[in-house]
Amino acid sequence: MTLTMSVSSLFCLATCWVVPAAVPAQELEWQTAELALRNVSQRHGDSGLGFVQRKLSTERKEFQITDSFMPVDVDGAYDRVCRGIDPFDDDGSYYIVRGEAAAESLESCKRACVDTPGCRGIEFRPGRCEVWVRAGGIQATAVTLRVVCLRYVPFVLAAGVEDRACRGKDEFDNNPAYYEITTTDSLAACQDLCLQRNLANLGSSGSLSWCRGIEFGGNRCELWTRTEGIGASVELRGVVCQPLSPFVLVDAMDRGCSGRSDDVDEHFYTSYANVSLQGCKALCAEHAPFCKGIEFTNAYCHVWTRVSGIEKTVPRSGAMCLRHGETGSVGDAFEKIDGGSDRACRGMNASDWSPSYFEFFAASKSIEDCKSRCLENPMCQGIELNGYGCKVWTVIVTTSIGFSGTSCLRYSAFVGVDGGARHGCYGVDPVETTALQFPADSIAEQCRSACAQSVGCQGVEYNETSCEVWSSRIMGSYANVNRSCMRYKPFIAVHGGMDRACRGMLPDDAWPGYYTRHVSILSDLSLQECKALCTSTAGCKGIQYDVRSSVKTCLVWKRRRGIQMSSDQSGTLCLRLGIYDPFEDSSAFESLGHGTCSGVVFSVYPDVNLDRCKLHCIAVPGCRGLDFGPEGCRIWLSEIAINSVNMTSDLEAECFSYEPFRDVDGGMGRDCRGHDGSDLDSSYFMQFPAGSLQACQDLCVQQAEGDVVGKPCKGIAYDSTVGSCRLWVRSQGIGATVDMSNAVCQRYEPFLDLDGGSGRACQGDAVGASYTYNLTQVANLEHCRSLCLASGCRGQLHS
Repeated sequence: MTLTMSVSSLFCLATCWVVPAAVPAQELEWQTAELALRNVSQRHGDSGLGFVQRKLSTERKEFQITDSFMPVDVDGAYDRVCRGIDPFDDDGSYYIVRGEAAAESLESCKRACVDTPGCRGIEFRPGRCEVWVRAGGIQATAVTLRVVCLRYVPFVLAAGVEDRACRGKDEFDNNPAYYEITTTDSLAACQDLCLQRNLANLGSSGSLSWCRGIEFGGNRCELWTRTEGIGASVELRGVVCQPLSPFVLVDAMDRGCSGRSDDVDEHFYTSYANVSLQGCKALCAEHAPFCKGIEFTNAYCHVWTRVSGIEKTVPRSGAMCLRHGETGSVGDAFEKIDGGSDRACRGMNASDWSPSYFEFFAASKSIEDCKSRCLENPMCQGIELNGYGCKVWTVIVTTSIGFSGTSCLRYSAFVGVDGGARHGCYGVDPVETTALQFPADSIAEQCRSACAQSVGCQGVEYNETSCEVWSSRIMGSYANVNRSCMRYKPFIAVHGGMDRACRGMLPDDAWPGYYTRHVSILSDLSLQECKALCTSTAGCKGIQYDVRSSVKTCLVWKRRRGIQMSSDQSGTLCLRLGIYDPFEDSSAFESLGHGTCSGVVFSVYPDVNLDRCKLHCIAVPGCRGLDFGPEGCRIWLSEIAINSVNMTSDLEAECFSYEPFRDVDGGMGRDCRGHDGSDLDSSYFMQFPAGSLQACQDLCVQQAEGDVVGKPCKGIAYDSTVGSCRLWVRSQGIGATVDMSNAVCQRYEPFLDLDGGSGRACQGDAVGASYTYNLTQVANLEHCRSLCLASGCRGQLHS
């Protein structure tokens, strides 16, 4: 009777201990458990202690099996330390010691494992967390009180059942390029190969062939490397399909998921009925990477897609809350090293550090600014940020060390198409690429660098001897053992990205004309596909990706001044393509890259500099762009805008498109007004018929450049329904808009960036002060531009 009471008391301590709490409370709990165990041992000898341990291990094993962590053997997980091949195999290279936040609780240690590629399991005691990355995993344990050893097995059954074969986007999508075939003698060995692939991938800067899951049958093992993961499956007897999909139990049993507090908005999740726990996990895996976890009971399954994830739990009888995937991932080009927080970057190993590895910016104190500085450097490999400033690393970051208050992120703008390695790219004819030659030992690195420095680069394809920089969209891949195919996606999270909606200049600036909306039912439009829509769209500035209960929406932002702000919006992710530079859009001329423009009709102006060439274009009605190089200045005239470069021509030349018209309040669906929405006077405009928006723009250019009455065209209002073109000549220009379908309102702003614009101050005639200027305080470059247009000035300087 005495023994029964002791065991019962100890089991209560075990179940309570799983709930995260402050370290001191856990320490007291462990001390109490250890004292009780010693009392039992003293009364009943070693056999009594063994009985208690076996009893506890059995009960705890049943409890922990809910997530991706489970005991190593039948002896259980508690009061045991991890070992390699036998109980005496404890080499320090087998694990990464994680302190600080990762060691606060069992859950935080599990999350550190999930965030570490190649993690095989954890050893945890309050204040210390070991993330095991041993090649063969954890194969043995040894008895030690107050320690937990758990193996990490982050695989779920596709559709929640066996006898399924893996597929891509749908049940008919079985491209051989999605997987690599090998032979293993067991399902566990196949899983092991998948995890080992991800660990080995760290040595290649995290850019090649991440394993996303497995298919196993007989002795055939398929390692799935499709970028979007395993999205579907079909029935096939004797085969098992398992997406790599980690889950971590949040708090304890009888807890439901929530947001910031008791925040359980119905838009945070999709609800399913009559689903098993395995089936609920499988539904979450299908919605990756935007599934953040599940809440499961015998009555329902909630698949959580709230962008900021599951932050807390609330009491709910019969429920369990499981987090899914990496914590805090925002889907941009930066990934955490060993969890990211409280980590300092290192090179090939923990002692590989040198001041020559990075560039330091003391003034950069925000994560977004630090990321932007990385994107500005074509050699950037990662960033390290703390209260002292930002370090932009230019050597490969593969590991990190514990360092309080510091964050380490790897920059990985190139995403392998279906794994990248052993794949060739394919697109839609005519495919546009540029062939380059680099030394064999650095071709991968230099090919990616060449892409990052090219305007409009979509990705790269290379082998041991050649590099091709793609300027047209990469649609997918095909199997080729000699090639590698990678998309270029330098996305950056705006204001953290998570639960943020993209905006223009102000938090409420989101006119429909700023973006193109793509809507699809759940699982048909992935985040990767949304990014691909952006990178393949001319002028794309970023994306807004929304997850709702039954619909996924992708907004491809094309606002000329890009995404400048964001606002709170639950379930929404805002990513900017590249950095925001207020001076990038200061000119009406946009570089399309090196080479001559693609067009038909042009005029040649020899012996002029680039600025004079641009002035010629501005003065010629119908100019769509120019190219400038060794052969001089060529002004291109056509019916449509210049939007591509002939990269097989002279690469010493550069092609610019000329776009002097800017949308007002989004442009489309807006009609121009004066001071406010009710201010419309017939003296503000001249009205003409026009068959297209381009024809209306041309009329404005002709009137502005040939003005003889002192009323130059300040913009246009075009109505496509009746083919009406209003040339706005109001001296203060266009000040407001109103909603009107089929209308377009645009300002005429033929600004030229003299000598490159940025970093230059304006100067008049060197002979004498034959100019005047007004010094005015303004909020931004846009305000300065509008003051210039309203006053009839000849130019502007903004700092």
